Amino acid sequence: YKVLDMEMAIRVSQEFGFRINSFHHALEAWKIPDLLRENNITVATFADFWGFKMEGYEATTKAPLILEEAGVSLALKSDHPVLYAKELIYEAQKAWHYGLSETAAIESVTRVPATAIGLGHRIGTLEEGKDADLVIWDRHPLALAAKPVKILIEGLPVYDNNIPLQTSKFSIQKPTSKLTTLNIDCKNLNDSTSFLVSYAVANAIIYADESNIFVNGVVLVNDGAVACVGEAGSCDIPNNVPLLNLQGGVLIPGIISSLPPLGLVEIPSETTARDGTPSGTLADLSEVSAIDGVFMGGKHAYAAWSSGITATITSPESYSLVRGLSASFYLLGSVVLDDQTVIKNQVALHVNFGVGAKNGGLSNSISGQLSLLRSALTNRITSSFEMVANGTIPLAVHTDKADHIAAILRLKNPIPLLRIIIIGGAEAHLVAEFIARSNASVILSGETTTRCTPAYFYNLRCIPDGARVLLNSGVKIGFAIQNQGTVRNLRFDAGWAVEDQQMPLAQGIGALTWNIADMFGLDNVGRIAVGSPANMVGYSGNPLSLESLIEFVAVRGTVFCRPPPL
Repeated sequence: YKVLDMEMAIRVSQEFGFRINSFHHALEAWKIPDLLRENNITVATFADFWGFKMEGYEATTKAPLILEEAGVSLALKSDHPVLYAKELIYEAQKAWHYGLSETAAIESVTRVPATAIGLGHRIGTLEEGKDADLVIWDRHPLALAAKPVKILIEGLPVYDNNIPLQTSKFSIQKPTSKLTTLNIDCKNLNDSTSFLVSYAVANAIIYADESNIFVNGVVLVNDGAVACVGEAGSCDIPNNVPLLNLQGGVLIPGIISSLPPLGLVEIPSETTARDGTPSGTLADLSEVSAIDGVFMGGKHAYAAWSSGITATITSPESYSLVRGLSASFYLLGSVVLDDQTVIKNQVALHVNFGVGAKNGGLSNSISGQLSLLRSALTNRITSSFEMVANGTIPLAVHTDKADHIAAILRLKNPIPLLRIIIIGGAEAHLVAEFIARSNASVILSGETTTRCTPAYFYNLRCIPDGARVLLNSGVKIGFAIQNQGTVRNLRFDAGWAVEDQQMPLAQGIGALTWNIADMFGLDNVGRIAVGSPANMVGYSGNPLSLESLIEFVAVRGTVFCRPPPL
């Protein structure tokens, strides 16, 4: 990981006369590219995986490009099952999005690793005399959601996906900025203290909410609140107002993260850089409020912010049956005492249900877990359980297995006002009809749900088009990512689902914005609406595509132009 370790290893290799073929992980390799090139060392690393421990805290999305420009051999890796090996091409796609050339991105998962393991004479490139190991893709392999159509090993067919070719996606276009400004110095706007009393956004495709999409839209912001939104000409824009011209780009509400512990955990492996796990009785845990442990200013918060995630719903860390009360706040706020930072102090009561809660100390059986929840809710043993039973706040249940979801839905019988949100939901499609009948909603999280890569017995029955099944059954859905280090890819995960499952773009955007706000009862985020605080993100193109970049992030009167990713 660290520079000092790589430098030490090189000194030892020189002293004892052996060659280092490659450094794996090597998240700080970008700091010493010349040394690596001079010693002909391949770097096998990730596109953007970072922050999980102190050794990975200094990683950057620009590392692949820096290494390429320095002439270092770059291989991208999965570290399976940390990142799933079957999605190795996704690492190349993301590296390309962040600047790596098209050729280097493809070679990072073909020629370079083949050469590094000593098999470059047989595999890794298409050349006469080499093994006929071939893959035919349904679209450009660096396009989001690219899938193999046919695979041949040594000339023999071993896989036939029998899916249609996406001929319109055989080429890709590097993300480029379109934004122009009037009466604004974007460089100064990267200072979070800058505040625009009024400003406007023009020439944008605006997804304001589920009912209002403007093809040539404008937004006027006065004193940090939306004063007008609509088609060009519908808003009276003063001549001297600062203007952000998206030139045909797309404007959407700020994305809401609803799963990773943003604001509670900065480095998961460092106890001093996280809030910690509460302990106590069922009643004690139900009263734990995430807002009491929130700290602002972390790098993970900025990484999410610079990818268009302006707000988070964060619940306490816990492996117990009851996690506690989540809070919602803006990621680049100041402190929790600031009413411009906190959106809502108590958003939902979160519980773990199923296998994941067996070792939490309250019940080692799933039937016992449901008994405890039913008793706590019917008897309203704490103010938190009373709010849930009265329908004041939702019950957010972290679970995947269809049978466990069905068991939770049975709680609606004795507690009719119960509002249920299923988070995870890998097998939710199997009980979609019952979820819809219970007026519950589902937040599909991570690779096991949006892309169906089962890792455990309880999510084996996931399917690639689970989101579409839920939507067709009338279930409101959202998307989330568990890991705070990869949550910045949330828009790409949604884009993957849109591409894979032929979902309308508006539904994909809604699953990151207004649907999440509606599930958790958040009134002032998730939409671009007159009278609400400005909370929006401008993109150069399709916001769920690898081929677009973020032009600006605006919350109230603070506007960040082209926030650089970490």
